[in-house]
Amino acid sequence: MKRSKGKIEIHCGLKDFFKFYKERYTKDNLVEYDVYAKVIKELNETIAKAIIYDNYDFKMPGRLGYLNIIKKKHKLKMDENGKVDTRYLPVDYQATKKLWAKEYPGLTEEEILQIPDRKRVFHKNMHSDGYIYSWYFDKYTSNAKNKSVYYFKPTRTNSRELAAHVKSEDFSGNYYEY
Repeated sequence: MKRSKGKIEIHCGLKDFFKFYKERYTKDNLVEYDVYAKVIKELNETIAKAIIYDNYDFKMPGRLGYLNIIKKKHKLKMDENGKVDTRYLPVDYQATKKLWAKEYPGLTEEEILQIPDRKRVFHKNMHSDGYIYSWYFDKYTSNAKNKSVYYFKPTRTNSRELAAHVKSEDFSGNYYEY
């Protein structure tokens, strides 16, 4: 299987922000880059934890919109033959590969992918009463120009932390339903 790049190209990063900081403020109050980066990292971690654990709506500066977590039920759709349309259901790849090893012994993954009606296992999210929890960037409350091109993708760490919180015993599920 061919995989995608997996990264979003950025045009402006932390070093650019530090350069702006150095140019804008006087030399007396400047901190070194490593201190600046540590403060920014801790600030971002604190905001992410507040969003995940305290259901905090983070209002981004500059009227760029809000970041929060939403929950939604996955809606089943039927095709024209009356069967469940599985194109949009989230696949449990680990369970699917175990099923394929049992159902199709001796075949490679590429050969199995050529089988037209191969079986797959889907996530049911029983631990969260069928809800799917995800990060949400509300850019419709933004006043920025060209807001349709703005995109938010949480870091892998934040996505994993949200998943771990949803699966934990102290999870209450009190996020906004979308």
